[in-house]
Amino acid sequence: MPNELKFARNGGRRLRYQDIREQIRRDIEERRFAPGERLPSDGELAVRFSVSRLTVIRALRELEAQDLVKRKAGSGTYVRVVAETPAVSTHVFGLLMPDLGDGEIFEPVARGIVRAGESLHHRLLWGNVPATSQDKEQQAEELCRYLIARKVSGVFFAPVEHTVHQEAVNQRIASELSAAGIPIVLVDRCICRYPDRSRYDLIGIDNRRAGHRMTQYLVAAGCRRIVFASRPGAAPTVDARHAGYREAMHDAGLKLQPDLSLELDKDQSGELQEFVAKVGPDGLVCANDFTAAKLMHALLRLGIRIPEDMKHFKAVTMGKPCVMGRKTWDSLPKKPLPGRANIVLTRDDNFRAEGAAVAHTFEEALAFAAGAEEIAVIGGANIYAAALPYAHRIYLTEVQAEFDGDVSIAPFDPLEWKELQRVDHAASEIAPPFSFVTLERR
Repeated sequence: MPNELKFARNGGRRLRYQDIREQIRRDIEERRFAPGERLPSDGELAVRFSVSRLTVIRALRELEAQDLVKRKAGSGTYVRVVAETPAVSTHVFGLLMPDLGDGEIFEPVARGIVRAGESLHHRLLWGNVPATSQDKEQQAEELCRYLIARKVSGVFFAPVEHTVHQEAVNQRIASELSAAGIPIVLVDRCICRYPDRSRYDLIGIDNRRAGHRMTQYLVAAGCRRIVFASRPGAAPTVDARHAGYREAMHDAGLKLQPDLSLELDKDQSGELQEFVAKVGPDGLVCANDFTAAKLMHALLRLGIRIPEDMKHFKAVTMGKPCVMGRKTWDSLPKKPLPGRANIVLTRDDNFRAEGAAVAHTFEEALAFAAGAEEIAVIGGANIYAAALPYAHRIYLTEVQAEFDGDVSIAPFDPLEWKELQRVDHAASEIAPPFSFVTLERR
């Protein structure tokens, strides 16, 4: 039984790559392609299905994510060889993550759940819903009912956020699963507004502590008018970070004022300029990386000083093709990045980005940048992970401080990477000591 969910979109009509994916999956299940056998080439499959190679590649990438095939650079695509499973009792778990494939956090979490399940011979039914708010809520509820109909043993649920009716939708999903007797583990955030907590187990970081430590750092740097910045409709995790911010302000004897909260949505440079002039902040605590990126770009455009790192980024990337994920693209206040070819990597076949090329695989992104002396990969975490096997140079900013966060990267192996250059910067009133480091593959 495949670990995959058929999900109707575009008015119930499946996209072409989904039809191809399903046909190849059936061919594998019915042993038309044996374990270890090489599939026809991308070009041969494109001819067979009368589609472009890119559509075929999109289908094969999803099959690879489901561990049905393995793509080998320069060799082709092969059916995975699966070891015989002992005759032991297994469970089927559901993965309900509306933002899967849309951000920095959930894909690594999902991969970890898959690996853990495989080691215990459990199976996983998983699927994601589109990022458009008008149908995310409806499709999340449909996915919930699908998992109930399949009588899964439990569900890992990342509640819906940034939609109009998110709280009601999340409560309904939890209630329907509970009524069906299906245990729930919440991922990253609760279904209740902070500080309330539901009765369900929750896996996540200590967001209140994170907010407290970020604010505490700015207080120690001499900041006194510290603003908390977020996006409208955020998850309870943001409320927890806001609580940590308020607690740290209180601990420092700083007065909390209503005007020290800022909500940013899309491009609001005019409102931001007015806010800065009126409030006069000397420090900013951002709810997450997305908010921080938008705010830093907006401040730079307004001529307000920001950390040296942004100037370094511009110097390193100018004139080069820049490959980025959709969330990184969305965080740019001015699109595209001037003086650079912008390439956006996304799973959404319907996504369009004015002024940028759109790719659906990393290999396709590289093809758009063919001929360039150096290609800059600028985030996020999943894009960095995809690019690392191809990388020959890393431009790294090392900050001499400890921070709480929800995205990390493993240390670079000194046996594989050598340090070419290091430029150290002393601490300032707005930043701790940091270094610009250039690494090159040995």
